[in-house]
Amino acid sequence: MKIKNVQKFVNWMGTEGPICHSKLEFFDIVFGDFYSFR
Repeated sequence: MKIKNVQKFVNWMGTEGPICHSKLEFFDIVFGDFYSFR
């Protein structure tokens, strides 16, 4: 994914996306340990 797409996606997750816990789980699953926020 390109940086702009990631930024748009993160903005969507923060506004219309799932709750915080689900958001962290999603990033942990998709991006793995490198982007683990937990």
